[in-house]
Amino acid sequence: MVNGTIIQFLKKNPRANINGLLFGIVQGIDYLHSKKVVHGDIKGCNILIDENCQPRLADFGLTVFADATRHNTTDHGGTIQWMAPELLFSPGESQRRTFASDIYAYGCVCVEVYTGKPPFPDTGEARVILEVSAGKRPKRPNMMSDALWSLVETCWHENRNVRPRSQQAVAELDRMIKSTNAPTASTVLLSNHSPAIIFDVDASMTLARPENSDKVEVHGRPATPKTFTPYRRLTSSEHASFLMDLQRVRKHADPQRMYQNLQPMQQSPYLEVFSARIKGTNSSVAIKKALIGQHRSVLRRLVDEFNEMRFLHHPHILNYIDLFQHDGHVWVILETVADPRTLKDEIHDVCRRTQQSGLQEPHIANIMRHVVQAVHYLHRHGITHGSIDSEQIVFARGSRTARLKLCAMLKEANTTSKERPEAPEIKGDKVIGPAVDVWSLGVLAIEMFDGLINLNQERSRLIMDALNHTQPPSAPLRDFLNKTLYETPDLRPSASELLQASPQIDAKDSNTHHFANRMYSLLPPEALVRTGKAAPTCGAQRQPLIRRQAI
Repeated sequence: MVNGTIIQFLKKNPRANINGLLFGIVQGIDYLHSKKVVHGDIKGCNILIDENCQPRLADFGLTVFADATRHNTTDHGGTIQWMAPELLFSPGESQRRTFASDIYAYGCVCVEVYTGKPPFPDTGEARVILEVSAGKRPKRPNMMSDALWSLVETCWHENRNVRPRSQQAVAELDRMIKSTNAPTASTVLLSNHSPAIIFDVDASMTLARPENSDKVEVHGRPATPKTFTPYRRLTSSEHASFLMDLQRVRKHADPQRMYQNLQPMQQSPYLEVFSARIKGTNSSVAIKKALIGQHRSVLRRLVDEFNEMRFLHHPHILNYIDLFQHDGHVWVILETVADPRTLKDEIHDVCRRTQQSGLQEPHIANIMRHVVQAVHYLHRHGITHGSIDSEQIVFARGSRTARLKLCAMLKEANTTSKERPEAPEIKGDKVIGPAVDVWSLGVLAIEMFDGLINLNQERSRLIMDALNHTQPPSAPLRDFLNKTLYETPDLRPSASELLQASPQIDAKDSNTHHFANRMYSLLPPEALVRTGKAAPTCGAQRQPLIRRQAI
């Protein structure tokens, strides 16, 4: 919808009648409940604003009928911050989504629309569970009236039988609005005359992605790097943590209701990859279906990456669309491109057509510019990709736009990229950080420069083989390799440094300057010194990052 989610709408229209919107939302909930339907996932990003500025409930992936069997309704799906206590702690029958759990979530939405932030902002999900178990609830927004806050507190009552029914909440909101002489919503959401306006936002996830999302905050949080998730095999003592991670992945009753035309692309005993289409929109998606028991070690990383990236968007990233569990498997739904081809295929095709061993530097620079932009965006949001290589970068047929695939922790069956040297800090049982991705960019540049080089060797030998090429890399490309492949992680440039803007240069489009011309905005100023064009900086000249082992 043109106005996006209710949170996006209120950021653009801060003077909108919030209580009127909340009245429309609770009317929609009451309509569903009158039809004995439990929504199951009420939160701000699942409430859209139509062209008439009226709220619409969306995303019915967790919707159940009130009289459905326990087998079909018991799960741990949804989002922790909006989930009622009985869904978090009570075993068995109490974990069924009910009218009362919808009302609890509505109370959370009231706080969310007043603050523009989710309940318990800047608090990890594990901590939220502890807070709720101790009886704590989100803080009262400054501008919320006493009457509305009283209703919200009742919606959050520990005893679900004490929470108001939807019709009681409608009556209370109506009374509040009339007492303040504020206009009500002009259209009743999900009225008895228009049930067809219910629709599934999963069929169009881009509605929840903010425009220019690399310039905005996500749910009110600044886009600053966080602690990066370890990428290592779980020990037996971490089994309980694994089960908690699994609870963060919602269960889906039947994926076939949402996705059609599943075509197998790759298959292994533990992972299947399909192409498919979303029902209703016919949009193409890629699906990874992984056996849960065989991917315990990466589940937390997968869930964290999905939660961070789901509602973000970048033109050079193939992002997540959905994540759920069904029939003993984790299903990961991802964006795709038309007739995709990998960078590995591109290298092989160019070498076959031109009889050369790799790509020309202008071509390398164009691809690298796109990839570095994608990596920088991931790092801004606290995500280390961890597996950047030529098979994780794809193009649509006939397009020059490179896009980086996510979900690389679930290795595809036909991944046959050459063995390559891991960043030195990966050795042992250490937590990886963003410097690992920077290292991978250097190896990727060598792979594009010469597709015949043996990548599985020490750094010094690897770079020396590139230097011994018939036509050696230009000075800017050599500097790029030196910096990204530096053995000490702290001395490698960050993705942000690679993207720093620099002064313009007057370099001719000769082969020597091809990489400099195309990659100039990616390189720190000292990368151009060896081209004979010293790059001025503000204040003192920056010292090169490479102090030893440089070419």
